[in-house]
Amino acid sequence: MLNAPDSNLSDAADRLCIAIEMIGDSWNKSAGIQHDLDPDYELIQAWMWVPNLYQIIEQSFKFLLTYKGKDIMRIHRLAEIFNDLDAEYQTSLTEVYMGYRELHDYLPQETLQLFLERADQGGGYEVWRYFLREGFPSQQSEIPSIHIGAMLEISLAVRHIICREIEPEWEWRTFRTIVPRIQESLFDEFESIAWKDHSQLDDSSGPSISEVAETDKVEFCHALLFRNLTWAYGFVGSAPCVELNKENTRIMELICGRMIRDHRHDFLQYIRRVASGTMKPFDISTRHSLNR
Repeated sequence: MLNAPDSNLSDAADRLCIAIEMIGDSWNKSAGIQHDLDPDYELIQAWMWVPNLYQIIEQSFKFLLTYKGKDIMRIHRLAEIFNDLDAEYQTSLTEVYMGYRELHDYLPQETLQLFLERADQGGGYEVWRYFLREGFPSQQSEIPSIHIGAMLEISLAVRHIICREIEPEWEWRTFRTIVPRIQESLFDEFESIAWKDHSQLDDSSGPSISEVAETDKVEFCHALLFRNLTWAYGFVGSAPCVELNKENTRIMELICGRMIRDHRHDFLQYIRRVASGTMKPFDISTRHSLNR
């Protein structure tokens, strides 16, 4: 057992927060994990982020233990460390995970505790850490199951808790779950698109935003995410639900400033869910009730 010194907590918080921002930025700028016939190739892609996310979550949890004056165990098992956190922290982080799972409804683990236990399975962090040299166990059931987006969301939530504890100006701030954050960002993007000079936003890799920002395309995108709602700009965003395809996704990318940078991959999942009718579109009338 270690009794970590409680000095330099502010410096430690700074290092953790910077690391979380950097890995989040790296993930959101990436194309994500590209599917391949060789499963090892997919795992190699994931390896670029997964061991660091394991460490960020572990060290962030241990920071909170230190902050509360608790002993720190020399272990990497996330679920056990999580169990040592104060109940308040456990509740907040579990709510964040469940909000993330509301969007990514294919995640099998219903609670954060179960998610972390599954991530620890078969050696967890240590297996991922040495994957390039040693590979994974031959038994598929022993491979630690993770989700990069969920791990990043947990990291962001812990970062918020750390900042709230260390920085007085963060005390009043709340950490919203992923869906309200996406909805707020979408509203801001759509609101600003009406005032932008589209000619300044051309994208050399495909059609310019000026080509897709005509009224009918804008109405289509509004309809895709905010069906049957009257907008303040004088037109009605209404259209039948359509299947999301590559062309429609491209329109959404351009309309929304070539994707929302702080949760790029989650944004695409949100579009899929709303377009398929499995998630309720954002009601503009509730926009101002979202916690900032």
